[in-house]
Amino acid sequence: MAAHPRAALGIGAAAHLFVGARSQGARETFYPYYRVYFAQGRGVHLDRPTFEAMAGPDGALMVGSAQETTEKLMIEKEPFGANRFIGRVDLGGLPRSSVLGSMDKFASGVAPAVPSESG
Repeated sequence: MAAHPRAALGIGAAAHLFVGARSQGARETFYPYYRVYFAQGRGVHLDRPTFEAMAGPDGALMVGSAQETTEKLMIEKEPFGANRFIGRVDLGGLPRSSVLGSMDKFASGVAPAVPSESG
């Protein structure tokens, strides 16, 4: 803990992330690249139904609209008290423009909607 009081330490959540203008459009864009990421990185075939379950309301994958991503982050925030989030956005050869667009949507549409520790 490096001399930090336990009460001052945060709890973080991490997930693969892609934010699009609409949920289904985000999934359509992200899935082919995420499938490549699984195949090349893990040697696993990721079928569409499994991906959809992972991206769904109860799945750990943060892929969707800003509103859907915000709702999923709030679900993670509440029971665990998470006050930090790390989103991995550059996976499977996703084009730079898509990565930057997702980051922009997260910064402008998700981050401001999640209440901070200070209120």
